[in-house]
Amino acid sequence: MPFVTNYNFSQISKKIYGEIPEDIWKWNPYKKVIVFLNRLDKSILYYFKKFCENPNKTFNESFEPINKVDELKFVYEGVKPSYHKYETCPRLTNNFINFPIPEEIQKAGPDKVENYRTWFKKNRERFEEMPDYYQAMLYQEYGIYEYLHRVNYRNSGNRYQENLTREQIEKRIDQYLEKAKDYYFQDEDRKVFLKEYSRKTFLALKDKQIDTKKFNFSESEAKEILIEYYHLFIEPVMYYLKEYFKVTYSYDGSIHEKILEDLNFTRCSLCYAEDYLNHEPAPKFLEDLRGRFGPYQFPLESMKFCFEENPEKNKRIAFFFARVIKEIKDLEESKLYQVEYFNHKNELKYLFSNVSKNEAEQMVLYRYYLTKVIMEMGNNMDFELTSYAIEHPGNLGGV
Repeated sequence: MPFVTNYNFSQISKKIYGEIPEDIWKWNPYKKVIVFLNRLDKSILYYFKKFCENPNKTFNESFEPINKVDELKFVYEGVKPSYHKYETCPRLTNNFINFPIPEEIQKAGPDKVENYRTWFKKNRERFEEMPDYYQAMLYQEYGIYEYLHRVNYRNSGNRYQENLTREQIEKRIDQYLEKAKDYYFQDEDRKVFLKEYSRKTFLALKDKQIDTKKFNFSESEAKEILIEYYHLFIEPVMYYLKEYFKVTYSYDGSIHEKILEDLNFTRCSLCYAEDYLNHEPAPKFLEDLRGRFGPYQFPLESMKFCFEENPEKNKRIAFFFARVIKEIKDLEESKLYQVEYFNHKNELKYLFSNVSKNEAEQMVLYRYYLTKVIMEMGNNMDFELTSYAIEHPGNLGGV
């Protein structure tokens, strides 16, 4: 059965199950009360749970299609959402690049916009390679002088499946809830602020105004707290609650093709092509890593550490993926970051990792990046971590 991104799945479940209960705020999606989930969070989880309970019941129904509104602001806009034949299709996790249309062309109307889109798509590859050429051709074609702008949208992904048990998922959720509790009580000023705003992280994520007059924070500091709170606790708990529902109801993450067609989705032109070769997750990705770092193992799942020993140097080395969550210190030739990962006992850990300044420029906080651990043989307490700007191919960062 086909697969879609996390974002498109949320759109589908809304269409199928329609209105949510008026008292959704009373609903507890988990065996423990989770205080930071707002109405929207609970609605998303409610839709997801309903779908996991019985994803087949809707086969004989038709739904109002999902229509993408074309606001004539970007080169790629208003296109139908896609579904994928294979969970390993790279387009499920690739980031999406778009290009704003110059305002003068937008104001000229739909015909001018379509003319620009056709012209841009025909020349896109050359424009990206030679931005100066784009400026010259834009002036020649439209009498406009403007830089080439691009917007990089992070894919919501179809996160790499770890096949965790229900007990393992519960342990992860419980640990995040405990860490959130610690974060809440660690600082009295932050506690007072979060008591009122912990369910309003969307204000910071959407850069909306926050009234901080009665708190001991500036608006920028308040937004920083909310963004951190969201990514450290709300985002992962939302993700693992969805995994919890999947395991509970034995749902494999696929969606019937009829539902997708009724909702106006289109087949992915890449993985539905006759000559497409289905692969195991990211074989070339792993091959490239071995070419750069050597014949090591690069496990995509957490809790797995494949150490290679170097007796001559009394060291052993392993690679894994850790979530980079905070810059701690700017050093002379590198930066020190705090990273998060689950160890072999499924314990949530926070440690420090060095990142070269060149690599740091390419990183985005709260994403999973390749991390190397070098450890003294026979001494598990003496080790160092180094992270690289190489993202997990399953797009682990993001719910």
